[in-house]
Amino acid sequence: MPNPDRHLSAVTEPESDGAVLDASYPEHYLMCRSLQHRWRLIGFFRANGEVIRALTCERCHADRHDRWSTNGYRYGSTYSYSDGYRIGDGGASAWEVRQEVLNRFTIYDSPEAMNEAIFGKAGKDVG
Repeated sequence: MPNPDRHLSAVTEPESDGAVLDASYPEHYLMCRSLQHRWRLIGFFRANGEVIRALTCERCHADRHDRWSTNGYRYGSTYSYSDGYRIGDGGASAWEVRQEVLNRFTIYDSPEAMNEAIFGKAGKDVG
């Protein structure tokens, strides 16, 4: 479980933890890599003459700090990831992430087959 006090501390870039993008890579991290993070606003605070917008990902608990000037100009963002999120020393390409997604999930022959498998015969069509 993430530490809620972590949002008030400086965001740092930890060294690579050497995770591998394979069947053992956590699904919630894979979904963030595939679908992008699901950011939730924590709040705003002042630091070094800037306004910092603090966000956290509801799925993988990554933290993001956006640095803004007081008139709204965005200087940039820093990120902090949970242990196990980082992949090796160089990360993974979008193509590698898509391959892993396709390896893990059932690919149905049609929308009807997918809906029936998920919702049963009375399921709605997603057409």
